[in-house]
Amino acid sequence: MTPDSFSDLALCLVCVGILYRCWWLQADRAALGLAGLLIGLAAALGVLRFSTWTEIGELVKGIHQFASVLAAVAGFPMLALGIVRPDSTVARHRAGAWWCAFVIGGFGIAVWVLGFKPWAQLVPALSTLSILVALRKPNAGGDRLLRALGVGFLFAGFTAVVLLTPTDVVFGMVTRVQLLHYALVIGLPLLVIGAPRVNS
Repeated sequence: MTPDSFSDLALCLVCVGILYRCWWLQADRAALGLAGLLIGLAAALGVLRFSTWTEIGELVKGIHQFASVLAAVAGFPMLALGIVRPDSTVARHRAGAWWCAFVIGGFGIAVWVLGFKPWAQLVPALSTLSILVALRKPNAGGDRLLRALGVGFLFAGFTAVVLLTPTDVVFGMVTRVQLLHYALVIGLPLLVIGAPRVNS
């Protein structure tokens, strides 16, 4: 297993945990569960793409790229929605979450396909920024410290992707993609655990 594949595996396992927690244990957190599903799917395909099995890696290359863009343009907005507006119908109910993800994901994919590639980086950053802004609300609820730490880790990962080149190595062994993955591995659970509770 390559280092890229291992970092994707770690992210995939975290997303499976988020999906289980928010889709089955707490069935009224559909948006967070769907975010875990979309990001986890991209990570699972990344495990195959960057594995030592070159043939499989080439086979799933295009699918992984599509899943990664979909996770960026739909997964992160669903994450933000589930944290910023946890009581909304879309955030609580599976059908609403699916439809919302379908619409914003379709729009995001279309924008990306039409040539505006930065959209896949802009949407996760804006989604994370919306979580940060919501922390300032007096009735934000949940664990603000955990969410603030989660936002910090996500922004650290996004910054690494923007500032570092693909060949740069941090701490003598971690590439920018791996750094992003590990930032998500830490940041996503902090955000989900610290998310405001849904009012019954």
